[in-house]
Amino acid sequence: MEMSPAYMAATAKHLEDNGWKVTRSTEDRVRDGAPVFTAARYRVERGADEVLSFEALTYPDGVHAYYLAIDAWHGVTCTSFPVDSWKHRPDRVEWKFYVHPKTSLGLSFVVQLVAKPPG
Repeated sequence: MEMSPAYMAATAKHLEDNGWKVTRSTEDRVRDGAPVFTAARYRVERGADEVLSFEALTYPDGVHAYYLAIDAWHGVTCTSFPVDSWKHRPDRVEWKFYVHPKTSLGLSFVVQLVAKPPG
């Protein structure tokens, strides 16, 4: 799957279709009268302990950049960081935020769409 603002919107919709609350917003950033980027932002929540924010930035030259922040995850938080890629599957969404240039192995944050009972 090619990463795109449309795929990010589809990922937010996939989470919403699986019971997550989704808040959408946009921002057109301008500096000295010139456009800097347009942001499409998504805040997704499954209760107070599972809250993520992700965004797609589109620059005037057509380049895109993607970011994920872990706002709350059972006591863990993480500031916004660049996302290399992500994908959604029927049972999960996986964000990859670092890919080693030689091995293509990366660090991932995987969200199971069906909450598993403790224990």
